[in-house]
Amino acid sequence: MALDFTALRNASLALNTRLFNLFYNRLFKGQDGVIDKMNGPYRITSVIEQIKTTSGESGTITRDYQADDAIWASDSPTAVDHLILQNVPSAQLQLSVGQQVSLKYTLILTQPIVGAIPSQLTVNGVSAMIVWPNNTIPAPSSEGKTDIVVFRIIVKRTATATYSYTAFASIESYG
Repeated sequence: MALDFTALRNASLALNTRLFNLFYNRLFKGQDGVIDKMNGPYRITSVIEQIKTTSGESGTITRDYQADDAIWASDSPTAVDHLILQNVPSAQLQLSVGQQVSLKYTLILTQPIVGAIPSQLTVNGVSAMIVWPNNTIPAPSSEGKTDIVVFRIIVKRTATATYSYTAFASIESYG
């Protein structure tokens, strides 16, 4: 009897998907769909980020944080200088007043003729302070080059149902 490798691979993928969903739903989501806290050490060996590719957007880009982990903006007629993130987890995290967590979002920019680096970040309708190394917004790379901007967003509960956002940003340029 010949072994059907395609069927075996598909069965393995289906099993891995079911195990991941079971792990995620049991450990990270409670009965009401709210993310539970996981105490103690745990090891993550890899993370796969969903990248949304877009072209032709200018000035301001608006994204659903829960739909993609990163965005690759290319072929923009003018530079992207404002990023708006919606649906960033806040209330779902069930933070106590004063408690804070860190989230990440990546913006990949193929620079147009006159490039820019975002100087404004809005999170869930609230203006977020962007902190760059040495408190200086870096210069963008030149036309056709790629800049990768990573925002480490600190979500802090400041009062009942009120949150503040601070983004520590870094940049790498390629090409």
